[in-house]
Amino acid sequence: MGKRLYEEPPDVTVTEVQSRLSEGQPLEDAVLLILGAALNEPNRERAEAFCRRWVRDANAATARADLLGLAHLARRFGQTDGATWALVQAAEVDSRFEGIWQDVIDDCRTFVPAPPPWNKPVCVLDGMRIDNLEGLWDEVTRSLIPGAEWGRNLDAFNDILRGGFGTPEDGFVVR
Repeated sequence: MGKRLYEEPPDVTVTEVQSRLSEGQPLEDAVLLILGAALNEPNRERAEAFCRRWVRDANAATARADLLGLAHLARRFGQTDGATWALVQAAEVDSRFEGIWQDVIDDCRTFVPAPPPWNKPVCVLDGMRIDNLEGLWDEVTRSLIPGAEWGRNLDAFNDILRGGFGTPEDGFVVR
């Protein structure tokens, strides 16, 4: 199969994308659907929540599409919510977003007049996944800094908890 240079994203809403993804659409289709929803969903809050959820996806292609979707939403609506702003900033250290992060943050800074106020995000560690120190490190990677490489030791964990190493610099709550 040849590499696609450009294909127009479909005119879809978040509801339509969720329905299609639940039907098992191929990955290439999922990326276009995500971008289509960011470009066409009339409800900004709904579209941002959808993109934020999938930006943490382990699949780099869908995560990149969702981060770009957040930039499109900032352009379209001229605003974001605080959770989106924090996620975009935290994406800087995630290797999945190399080559696109600067464009995304530039769009957000250009089209959103001021960073929105926000409550500190809550990150939930699933205790059912932790039964030893390696399990804790795995859960920290999955929940707090998906896709990021880190030292997997107490000093590195302290850096993560202090913010700015893939986590929001303004702080967050761990439960």
